[in-house]
Amino acid sequence: MSANQSDKGKPTEEGEHGPQGTVIIDRSDLPEASGGEGSKVHGDPVGKPVLVGLTPPFDGQRFPVDTEFTQVGRKAHNTVVIDDPSVSWEHAHMQYSGGSWRVLNVLSTNGTFVNGWQIHESRVTDGDRVAFGNVAFEFRLYDDDRPMQQDGQPPAGESNQRMLLIGAAVAAVVVLAAVALLAL
Repeated sequence: MSANQSDKGKPTEEGEHGPQGTVIIDRSDLPEASGGEGSKVHGDPVGKPVLVGLTPPFDGQRFPVDTEFTQVGRKAHNTVVIDDPSVSWEHAHMQYSGGSWRVLNVLSTNGTFVNGWQIHESRVTDGDRVAFGNVAFEFRLYDDDRPMQQDGQPPAGESNQRMLLIGAAVAAVVVLAAVALLAL
């Protein structure tokens, strides 16, 4: 980075900052985004880290997250392109470093949020809700291709199936315990 600046464009000791505390970075300080042209649109992310859309018109859509560095924003040069007016041209970065994923708000006007908290930089883990402006996603370390509802919960049918399986397992344990008691 070059000379340090505050919100007013004056040097500070913390680093370069733009309006609203946004960190200003020089593109040459960033690693090249992997994946090339094809990764700029959502494709077949099954088995890879992925952002799963939770809000219309992106609900259910999957956007693959590159293995080391992903740019998120409205402009076509971003790795993940979110065409929504609440998303800035260069909104945020997602980066894998030191064994964990992090999301960093870059040049956004409407903020980046993790689990409802506005962040400048935050660690994200499997199942976290990440929002860029008004567009929310669920971050998944390993996409298993299961559908999502807008509230981030599995569809009702899946929930009912899980409850039936749990009930059947409890019933089987009770029957086995009864058989074991009778055998004594």
